[in-house]
Amino acid sequence: MARFLHSLRVSKISSMPVNRNTIHNMSLAVYASLEAGRIAEALVNLQAFAKATSMPYSVISRITTLSESYAMLSQFLIDGVPDPHRGEIAADISAECAAICASIESEAYVASDEPTLYFSTLRFERTRSDETIPALLQTYSAASGRPDTPSATSESLATRLFNRVWVTYPLSASDAEALHAAVASATLKLPEHARTLLIGALLLGSLRYFDSRRAIILADTYRINHESPLGAVALTALILTLASAPSRATGNRKLSAALAALGDIPGMPAAARTSFMQLIRSRDTERVSRKLTDELIPGIMKLRPDINNRMRNLDKSEASPFDEDGELNPQWEDMFEKSGLGDKLRELSELQSEGADVMMATMGNLKDFAFFNDPANWFLPFYSGHSVASSPEIAQLARSIDGLPMMCDSDKYSLVLLGSRMGGGMMGAGLTAHLDEQEKQWRELRNSGLDAEAKGRADAANSFVQDVYRFFKLFRRKAEFIDPFVRPINPLATPLLRDSLASDAEALAVAAEFYFRRGHYDEALDLFRRIEELTPPSAELFQKKGYALEMTGQYDSALEAYRTADLIDSESVWTLRRIASLLGKDRRYAEALEIYDRIEVLKPERLSDIMSRARCLMEMHRFSDALALLYKADYLKPDRPDTLRLMAKCQLVTNDSRKALATCERLAALVTTDENNAYDRIICGHANLGLGNLRAAIRAYSDFIAANNFDKQLFLDTLASDRPLMERVGADNLTINIITEAALAAASELGTKLNK
Repeated sequence: MARFLHSLRVSKISSMPVNRNTIHNMSLAVYASLEAGRIAEALVNLQAFAKATSMPYSVISRITTLSESYAMLSQFLIDGVPDPHRGEIAADISAECAAICASIESEAYVASDEPTLYFSTLRFERTRSDETIPALLQTYSAASGRPDTPSATSESLATRLFNRVWVTYPLSASDAEALHAAVASATLKLPEHARTLLIGALLLGSLRYFDSRRAIILADTYRINHESPLGAVALTALILTLASAPSRATGNRKLSAALAALGDIPGMPAAARTSFMQLIRSRDTERVSRKLTDELIPGIMKLRPDINNRMRNLDKSEASPFDEDGELNPQWEDMFEKSGLGDKLRELSELQSEGADVMMATMGNLKDFAFFNDPANWFLPFYSGHSVASSPEIAQLARSIDGLPMMCDSDKYSLVLLGSRMGGGMMGAGLTAHLDEQEKQWRELRNSGLDAEAKGRADAANSFVQDVYRFFKLFRRKAEFIDPFVRPINPLATPLLRDSLASDAEALAVAAEFYFRRGHYDEALDLFRRIEELTPPSAELFQKKGYALEMTGQYDSALEAYRTADLIDSESVWTLRRIASLLGKDRRYAEALEIYDRIEVLKPERLSDIMSRARCLMEMHRFSDALALLYKADYLKPDRPDTLRLMAKCQLVTNDSRKALATCERLAALVTTDENNAYDRIICGHANLGLGNLRAAIRAYSDFIAANNFDKQLFLDTLASDRPLMERVGADNLTINIITEAALAAASELGTKLNK
């Protein structure tokens, strides 16, 4: 299979009658069919794709052979012929379809001069056909092993190697063997940062076109190096790779065997859980950044005059924000608490302790250096010997930040590059000393832990996730890449995670809660269903499951989940409100009223419940009962516009136009013109109509027309729907028609005056 795909890669395409949109759509059709399990349909689409892009006969012939094999497999199944390996064969055919589709797509884009960075790099690499991955690895290994090799030379070779690995698809057997020796087994000696850099290249290439050989190298890297930070990075990259194409990752026997071998490693499920949580936590980065940029920093800027004033007026000890014990000065603490910044600072501190990325908001602005124009440098681990830290002052700064685990590698490069731009002396010895102290404290804290090595592995994985996240969010040509962080990772659909976490109710609960609180209801729902199978029933679980179902439009299932929660905890007012709301949406008002009766017993004076009950009674045409509740609501909290609007309508329906008009006057006095609900004028008009104040009714109706940008049709439609109500207050057909025409004429006259 690999030899066939490589022959496709070097074949010439005779003509290119398709544009980039056609290439994208045709490849997408193949992948969509495979995702849905319709392999025969995928093969038909693949054959059409190959012919449209003028692929060589060998490609079309291979697709034909796959089609015949799948047709035979299908026929044997229909005829009842037993075959224990049928599923594996189908998975192999599906995986080969996806691989051929990816190669056709890649070759078509290359031939069409696709200008994206990936294909520009690929075209360049093909001009250097003698520089194979094994050859580049040998050259780099030899150069990095010589102490006299200039750092710029080693760095240039590392970038060339990254680019070559990134755009090579698929990896040949010799490519994979050489990379395995360099990254996984380390039989070919490379600097540690170069091994991690190659993990980044393997990941970035797999996110463009899934390649099982890349995934196998990552799996073996973790298996061989699972006790080191490199292994933690490899496992994180592997999970992200598998999550990006879970169906294609499942259809390869060698990859399945490599993943199965990881199950024998002690602590692998815990390591997978750690990496998974760091990946899904990265989705919270933008929210954390907004808190910093939109709330905390502006809040501190508002306090700046007060801070300056205290600095001028207080003595030296009082002016310091901290005392000699490191505690915040009580006067400063009081200032922060009163401003509300204290709570925000505590929240951010808690988020950081949970692993949230609080540096993105500030460091994200320091990615405009030319250094970051190259994708390789976003994945390069920080090391103080890099040429960006060539001057003595900057080298000292680089050594100071090298061991800081709270800062990811690309941010460390940003800080060093900033120091170089400003001039080493301008950074000041104070900053370097401060960073030295920070690094020392972190090292002592880590060494005092029960498992310092595990903490080091977690830090490495977290830094890698933050580097990858920054690349896809901040790289200047990010639009050309498929962002793996857009779609949440479903651990139950991702190989490796599925085996490691499917029975870990605690880990699934943490992930489900994370997705649920951030509105990823489909993903949360899958996890809630699995947790339901693993744990005893609880009201909270069924409440959240019901809410996720409701938010995804599955109202009947949501109602069933809420009913189950109610059986477990019959006194949860929250559950009862959700049930009543869904019954109301389904126009099952009598059942909803029974639920509101139960709520009234539990929470008799809650205004929102009284209002909901009143609306339900109005839908049942029990207007007198609804009006009694609305009077109660108005007594508990007078002069609420929504209460008065419903009250006026009920008063009209119960033939009390005088009270309705008085309610409308109260409403008009409460609500400003800008906030006014235009329908208030209609109700006011109806009340005047019932009292025989026809001129006042005409004025109210014409005001409604003017308030709605003189939309006469809206007015006519509104009156048509309200006609039964107008008849109820005593207006006959002739009166309604004349009043309608008079209101239209008055509005027209008003509009004419406004336009003069």
